[in-house]
Amino acid sequence: MFRAEGFEAVNIDKVMAAAGLTRGAFYAHFPSKSALLAEVLRHEHPVLRMLAARQGDAAALRAQMEEIFSAYLDPAHQAEIFRGCSLAALSESATRGPLPVREGLTAAFEAICAEMARGQGHPPCAYAAPLILAAGAVRQAQATPDAAAREALLRAAHAGVLRLLPESA
Repeated sequence: MFRAEGFEAVNIDKVMAAAGLTRGAFYAHFPSKSALLAEVLRHEHPVLRMLAARQGDAAALRAQMEEIFSAYLDPAHQAEIFRGCSLAALSESATRGPLPVREGLTAAFEAICAEMARGQGHPPCAYAAPLILAAGAVRQAQATPDAAAREALLRAAHAGVLRLLPESA
């Protein structure tokens, strides 16, 4: 819901109705809507799950990472990726949101960078630029009404991500 509608548009009643629970049940688990979103951001990110499933040596891990970014930046899946990616869909909400939301999105970003670095011989910060480019491109593509321009943007971002990914050590 947060990714689809934005943090500000989603209220606790909406979340609990979708879960089939009462408002009181919410407060038994979370002190605020911000705390819920921060928890979700820390633990539930599809890109992180895909990266964590990678196996093999450094070269195989990097090749799998390239495949993940190819799918992530595929124009045919852009709307679906935007709805499923907290980094792309919620960066604006996090920028204006309360501290727990910003911390949750930062934790997700750092976890993805750390997973990208696994087995590669580079520090996690070496993966920040390609991740920022990919998530930003998905966000910009969502805002671009012209299909051809959207496709060109995503293809350019994909090429840039591949150039920015550090080579396996």
